[in-house]
Amino acid sequence: MTGSLRNRHLVAVAVFAMIAVFTLAAVAAPAVDSKASASSSRNEAVSKPHDNTQRKSSHRRLTFIDVFFLTPERGFAAGSGGILFSTTDGGRNWDKRTIGDDDLRQIYFQDGGARGWILTDTGILRTDDAGETWTPSAPPEPRAVRRIYFVNPQVGWLLGGTGLIFKTTDGGKTWRRQSSGVKENLRKIACFTARSCIVAGERNTLLNTSNGGQTWIKRSPKIARYFDINAVQVTDAGTAWALAVTYKTAYLLQSRNRGRTWEIASRTLDENSRLIHFFDGRRGVLLDAIAISYTEDGGSTWNDGWPGGPLLNSFFFLNDKLAWAVGDFETILHTEDGGKTWVKQHDDGVVPVPHDR
Repeated sequence: MTGSLRNRHLVAVAVFAMIAVFTLAAVAAPAVDSKASASSSRNEAVSKPHDNTQRKSSHRRLTFIDVFFLTPERGFAAGSGGILFSTTDGGRNWDKRTIGDDDLRQIYFQDGGARGWILTDTGILRTDDAGETWTPSAPPEPRAVRRIYFVNPQVGWLLGGTGLIFKTTDGGKTWRRQSSGVKENLRKIACFTARSCIVAGERNTLLNTSNGGQTWIKRSPKIARYFDINAVQVTDAGTAWALAVTYKTAYLLQSRNRGRTWEIASRTLDENSRLIHFFDGRRGVLLDAIAISYTEDGGSTWNDGWPGGPLLNSFFFLNDKLAWAVGDFETILHTEDGGKTWVKQHDDGVVPVPHDR
């Protein structure tokens, strides 16, 4: 990312922080009675069907952490304090509820239908009715709650701290541990097929398997060990992409042979880079802390898609055109052109968010 773009990011962050401080001070309200709040939480059990109720949160800063869409109309945004928003019209309107007190770190549906999962700070929630109800599901190991991923309705993986990898072949009913060969915390996984997958983690950790995880082989690129691999993504053509991030810099990595070897595609990314989504060997989208950019030349140059606003945490591409991004202050963005332009669909009304240009 160019120097001017980096400076613009720094200025945007500083301005945003000043706006947030003054705005939140202006809307400060008397403290909520702790007993009343606890009672409200108990009344909103995780198994309660969706009834469009909403716990009062006008003076609470709520953050969306993850987003997932089943169809162009049906989707979810999950975040801090157990908040779960859902839409049935592509994001024009959102129903709100709370399904617990823990932060909801990841929401995922394994077959585009009824069965889905939410990973929290402390455990797992599962739904078998397309998100109407959510019930606790014990993880195979308490630390294995960092990432869930299914390559088909039956075969999937759970990642965790200290190199933990668990695989299911029965849709998540049972999990069997696999040997990763590493002790680093594992963060992301992406698969070409049920046998060919890549796992990314801290301290320059990239693993790949060609036999469904019976063996995982470390394939770290030629970069310093203090880089963390925060994202990995694969394309139908066999190309894989990854984000290597450390203090003050980030690299875009590319593999042309399903993760066996890696090369640096770009050294000019911002250190706040968080996620990538590539459609092929050249066209891709990058989400950093405040902005979204796109490339059409494999990462050599990047163009503004969303110029900046509240901090962003995640995005989800349903196909090569439709995607949603989420972040602080209940921010939800939407694109219909593969990430080149974004419009705001929702925020909490406290901090202004830039509209589409």
